[in-house]
Amino acid sequence: MNPSTLYFSKRWSFTRVVLMALVCSAALWLLRENTVFAAPPPPPPAPPSPSDIMTGEDHLAYLEALRASQPPRQDGMDRLTGGWFSAIVLIFCILVALWEGGMDLRRMLTRAPAMHVQNGALTPHSIFSAPASIAFSQVREITLDRADRIRPGFWDNMIGAYSWSTRLGFKAGARMRHVLLIDYLTEDGDSHSLRISDSYVEGGVEQLSRFAAYLRAMQSAAQQGSGRASA
Repeated sequence: MNPSTLYFSKRWSFTRVVLMALVCSAALWLLRENTVFAAPPPPPPAPPSPSDIMTGEDHLAYLEALRASQPPRQDGMDRLTGGWFSAIVLIFCILVALWEGGMDLRRMLTRAPAMHVQNGALTPHSIFSAPASIAFSQVREITLDRADRIRPGFWDNMIGAYSWSTRLGFKAGARMRHVLLIDYLTEDGDSHSLRISDSYVEGGVEQLSRFAAYLRAMQSAAQQGSGRASA
């Protein structure tokens, strides 16, 4: 494979689209069953009078109707918010799943490379929040390592901050992935970074390693050219 180009993994993008669709479906089902949007329970049945003769089946039917008339049980924050806490969490999950699924669908359908070197500069895909072209003189550091050794990104911090068990699971999973981190400076002198995981790349960690080596060579050549120009 061409070491100067990275392509999005179509298989991984498709897997993510299916996963996000399942997450969205499950969250929608749970939201429909939430007490905020569920139909109110029926009124309790009239208690039987002492003169009524009830069979065993009548008694079971009365108990079942009495159980169905009880309001659903709420725990934790739902008890304080009337069920709105879990509803808001589910709505947030749906929005995140739709966003992530849309981004993965875009990766799956695009024919453009994720990153490639063009005209002596790094050109990332428009899906990244980055300039259309990054000169190698602006690149400060190129790091390829296990994901748990790489500086965490925004979503990594969000996931890790949820709970210690989530952070532990995230760290364990990160040991099986590799991430390419590219630190660069914009024309205004602000420091930014690009990151991409081997799971998102066609060819996996091998292609990511070839691409990182190619970028380092281009960065070294740009620095040497800048040094000769200044001399």
